[in-house]
Amino acid sequence: MTVIKLNKKEIDYVLSLAKKRHDAKPSSIKNSGILIDRDVSNPLEDYLPHFIGLVGEYAWAKHTKREVDENIYTIRDIEDFNGEEVKTITYYGDGEPELKVKLKEYENKKPKKYILARTDKNKILNALNSNTQKSIDIELLGEISRDNFDKKKIKKQYGPKNPMNYVISLSKMNKL
Repeated sequence: MTVIKLNKKEIDYVLSLAKKRHDAKPSSIKNSGILIDRDVSNPLEDYLPHFIGLVGEYAWAKHTKREVDENIYTIRDIEDFNGEEVKTITYYGDGEPELKVKLKEYENKKPKKYILARTDKNKILNALNSNTQKSIDIELLGEISRDNFDKKKIKKQYGPKNPMNYVISLSKMNKL
């Protein structure tokens, strides 16, 4: 596992980009399908899914000495990087981390490689709500080619109202 630390300036940059990405979405889909626990009375937490995803993208960009895509799209059906898709989780519970890809996304995006990143949701919320978080650690856990993902994936649903996903455990990925 590789740990990438984002400093305050980087956190502010990622948060600014997350807000722009979120606000560019059509209102019909802007806050739909958000399955992560959030305070619906706090409008800042609407940015949570984009912020979590972007810290993973930013960490991968920093690790590979590249830049995140700063273009703003209303709909984005391309990979985070040329042929690479970063998935960021906040799960630290029992069992090993899992890379999950919604079935619909799996059909629309065909990256050559998936990267699994993880970060602490409490630090993300602190950065979002109080703007006092001085650093955030992002763990780059593993990577897997699309071909190997296809061979090893299973279908899994994380609850009756949640979408069906293709999933693979970290132990079946290449460690970073």
